[in-house]
Amino acid sequence: MPLPIKIPGVYINELTGLTHTITGVATSITAFIGRAAFGPVNTATPIASFSDFTRLFGGLKPGLPLGYAVNDFYVNGGGQAIVIRLAPGAIASVATTQPFGVTFSAITPGTWGNTLSTPTPDPSPGHPATAPTGLSLRIDPGTTPTTFHVTISLNGSTESYQDVLLAGAASSTRIDILLARQSQLVHASLPPVASPTPSTGWLTFAGGLDGTPLTSKDIIGDASAHTGIYQLNQVGLFNTLCIPPDTFDTDIDPTVWAAAADLCQQNRAMLIVDPPIAWSAALEADTLNAISLNHFGIAAASAQNAAVYLPRIVSPDPLAANATLTRAPSGAIAGVWAQTDTQRGVWKSPAGVTAPLLGVTGLESVLTDAQNGVLNPLGINCLRTFSAYGTVVWGARTMAGADTLGDTYQYIPVRRLALFLETSLFEGLKWAVFEPNGEPLWAELRLSIGSFLQTLFTQGAFQGSTPTQAYFVKCDAETTTQTDIDNGVVKFTVGFAPLRPAEFVILQIQQAVSPPA
Repeated sequence: MPLPIKIPGVYINELTGLTHTITGVATSITAFIGRAAFGPVNTATPIASFSDFTRLFGGLKPGLPLGYAVNDFYVNGGGQAIVIRLAPGAIASVATTQPFGVTFSAITPGTWGNTLSTPTPDPSPGHPATAPTGLSLRIDPGTTPTTFHVTISLNGSTESYQDVLLAGAASSTRIDILLARQSQLVHASLPPVASPTPSTGWLTFAGGLDGTPLTSKDIIGDASAHTGIYQLNQVGLFNTLCIPPDTFDTDIDPTVWAAAADLCQQNRAMLIVDPPIAWSAALEADTLNAISLNHFGIAAASAQNAAVYLPRIVSPDPLAANATLTRAPSGAIAGVWAQTDTQRGVWKSPAGVTAPLLGVTGLESVLTDAQNGVLNPLGINCLRTFSAYGTVVWGARTMAGADTLGDTYQYIPVRRLALFLETSLFEGLKWAVFEPNGEPLWAELRLSIGSFLQTLFTQGAFQGSTPTQAYFVKCDAETTTQTDIDNGVVKFTVGFAPLRPAEFVILQIQQAVSPPA
């Protein structure tokens, strides 16, 4: 603020910086959607590790590919993720008896909340019997006649609550309020009028159902109700979407892929598409004309925001005595994308000998060079196994990457870099809203955007040996006319020279002929 100048001397006035710094947004937040063992339903839940997924959603479960895809993501270098559990028709377990009229129920639906064994009588007073397997709850007398000790058990892990109330006025120690705030396993609801004093001992749970297999309608959901994939419209930012098949021997319906690609296009995100099972048979029979991107029905505008990889990956299944398990590759691919972003940047192709697929022992089909040469120009990315490098990602094209299309966003790193710039500028320039629309604002925009692009240039994001060859920012009276100013609009143009991947490295060898003696 201005200083009152009354006495001769030196005055100091701190000024705020004239440049608004633009910070690059995250580039590899990956969303997964599908069925899980337990966890919140139709809620976009952030996680940061597979341990988080195990704690919140139950980890791996036989027959459900979602957990395997999330595990593949983290094995291959993934970081931030968002999980949406779908569970149509699922029912939460409920305690078979209701002490004091209190209804205890599992916190989320599914068979995980059922008690799996019958509790045994306590061997002696003060020494309760071992908890039944599955979900169970025990009530013991508290230190006063009106309080009780409550223990909730799930396969050896427990939650303990001392001196809680099972009835009475609302308080922090009343069982329904306490469990709502602290429990990860059980909810409680109280009756209007309390029943007589409860008996103590173990309560068992039953009635939990996992629900029905997912349909295309379940996965797509409803945009207005924010269900299915449209839950992602509620999150602040996601960069990549993976939709593993509902089972290991089924495919995602093309209508789902089309809707998901449109959603990603609207949210400046990328969709990783898994190959249909029939493509494996086509590879084995070498009938490559049966492999076409037209199968997915993805619109041309949205195809820039999608990429497909084949074949499916193979690895041991820890839940089936390490028997071979074939599954969709999208989770592993998303992990490779995240790892590449961390090590090199979003402008680097997530492919090549530096993009190995970890946790993978093989591929469902072994592609030949000739097959790779047919599929790559169609915009289909191949996974290959080389003796010196193992199984690697060997393609970096979007689904708009066919040679015949000549699309601007033919390559994944170019498209993802453009999305990164768009989102970073969208988030980083909100300060300019309602600022006076004139040359001072335009100059500040040029300075802020230019500083951001210069930082990326020094990191190797653009081609060109000088900044003027790598990018430009134009914001002046030509981009923003007087009509725009009258309408409250400021316009600017940002251009950048992307680094396209070296798909074809051509080695030219010439034999030097010795001059005649």
